[in-house]
Amino acid sequence: MHINLIKLKIKIKHLALEPALIRIEERKLLKQAAWRREHQTEENQYTHEKYWDYETLRNHRIYDVRREARATQLAYAFLRGKKYEDIEQKRESNYWTVYFNNKMRKRIIDIVYKYQVTTWVDKEVIEEQINSWLEYK
Repeated sequence: MHINLIKLKIKIKHLALEPALIRIEERKLLKQAAWRREHQTEENQYTHEKYWDYETLRNHRIYDVRREARATQLAYAFLRGKKYEDIEQKRESNYWTVYFNNKMRKRIIDIVYKYQVTTWVDKEVIEEQINSWLEYK
């Protein structure tokens, strides 16, 4: 296996572990905020900051990490020569199709460009290959 595929596989494993670590930190923040709320006589900014920190971490886990993991898995499948239909059987609503075309496709291209296994290929060539790979047959 090419060294770049090994690096990409390591990234996939790290992205799989990250949500569990984030959940641990989320629980800590909720406990801190609950303790403050219970033991403080008046509302203070600290409690609200803890909830805000919790929401920030939660959103990072749900949106950023999840999307990065999906893009990385798709890039890994592309580099290994797998068919897109074998990886994702269907895409959901039109909103997700628009999001996928605007954000996810670009991220997949960036990851493939960074971890490509063949000789150096231009980004435009990779973009064309990925666009044809992602089309439903």
